[in-house]
Amino acid sequence: MRPDNKFSRLRWLAVMAVLAMVAAACGGSPSGTSSEAGGSEAGGSEAGGSEAGGSEAGGSEQAAGGEATETMVFGTSADPVILDGALVSDGESLRAIDQMFEGLVTLAPGGTDVVPGLATDWEVSDNGQAYTFTLQEGVTFHDGEPFNADAVCFNFDRWYNFEGSFQNPAATYYWQTVFGGFAETDPDSGAPEDSLFDSCEATSDTEVTINLTKPSSSFLPAMALTNFTMASPAALEQYKADEGRVNAEGIFNASGTYGT
Repeated sequence: MRPDNKFSRLRWLAVMAVLAMVAAACGGSPSGTSSEAGGSEAGGSEAGGSEAGGSEAGGSEQAAGGEATETMVFGTSADPVILDGALVSDGESLRAIDQMFEGLVTLAPGGTDVVPGLATDWEVSDNGQAYTFTLQEGVTFHDGEPFNADAVCFNFDRWYNFEGSFQNPAATYYWQTVFGGFAETDPDSGAPEDSLFDSCEATSDTEVTINLTKPSSSFLPAMALTNFTMASPAALEQYKADEGRVNAEGIFNASGTYGT
C-alpha cells in the first residue's frame, strides 16, 4: 500500500513546481556525486496495481453494530481516461493513479524536496549521467509479483520503446517533456529525435542504475511525477497494456483491459 500521504492541493502545487523545473532546466551537472536521501524511508508493502478505482469514494464510519452511519461521495469533473500514468496527462486520471502507484522517489508533503519512495537512497556518478538507486526490500505489487530492479528496468524500457501512435506528443507528453525521444523515433511523429534516457541496468535485485545521455538537473525531481510510477510487468503483459491505439486527440483507446 502507499504511505499515508493525502493527495492534496499542496501536492499538486508541488508537482506543478517540479514540471516548471523540468521545463526550465538545462543539462547542468548535478551538485555533488552522492545523493543519499534525507527523511524517513517510504513505508508500504505494495507498489502499483491494475484495478481501477471508481469516481465515488465509499469511505464510511461504522457504528458498534457494524452498520454504516455516514458515506462520503467524492465528486470529480470527469472519469479517469485510463489508469496508466505513462499515457495520460489529465488531472482526474493522475489523481486516481497517484493513490495506487508509487515511484522511485516522491516529494515531501507540502514541498518540492525529493525524498525516498520505492528507492531508499541514490548516488550520482561523477559525470552526472548515471543514477544508482537502492530499492526497498520485500515490496510486492498488488498482483503479488515482487518489486525489484528488473521491474524498474521493465518500466523504463517499455516507455523508451513506445512506437507508432504512442509517440504522439499528446499521448506520451510527460516522457517527451522529460526524456525527449524514443529508441526508434518516427520522424513524422512530432516527438523529439534525441533522448535523455540511454539504458537501465539491474545490478542486483535491490540496485538499479539509470544511465542518461547527458547530465540533467531535472531528472531526479521528474522521477517524483505520477507518470513515472512503477507498474507490475506481469500485469502490463497479462492485461495487454500496450494493445490499443491513440486517437487524433492523443487519447489512448485500449483494446486490452489494463487500467480500464
